[in-house]
Amino acid sequence: MVQEQLIAQVDQAPRSTEPGEWQTPIISFLKQGILPEDPKQARTLKRRAARFTMIGETLYKRAFSRPLLKCLGPDEADYVMKEIHQGCCGNHTDGRTLVRKILLVGYFWPTMQADTTQLVRTCLSCQKHQALSHQPTEPLKASIVSCPFD
Repeated sequence: MVQEQLIAQVDQAPRSTEPGEWQTPIISFLKQGILPEDPKQARTLKRRAARFTMIGETLYKRAFSRPLLKCLGPDEADYVMKEIHQGCCGNHTDGRTLVRKILLVGYFWPTMQADTTQLVRTCLSCQKHQALSHQPTEPLKASIVSCPFD
């Protein structure tokens, strides 16, 4: 008797370990001191890079009253967002609360607010079980009836 085991192969796209588009100029400035040609962009980058630090090959954002926040690229940010929102302990919170939870976990990317709002708007479970609004879509209009009981 021959026993054959079937193992399902799952194709996964390899996660990119390269920094996101927004991280590249900051990392190049912190590592090699490379600035853009435009003096206005160079001044903006210097001011912005002062809020970041490099530890090893990872970029971290300094925060005033909390520990360093790990900066994420687009792929990692999408994974973290979905995991916190609808993962095993996720409770399908709204966008602002989701941003707060992500910051408390210790992650950062510049478009957090817009990304989490978009995720909540497209989450089918959130749309299905959201609190229903019982307010009318238009303001109520008084109708004047001359003979109400005719």
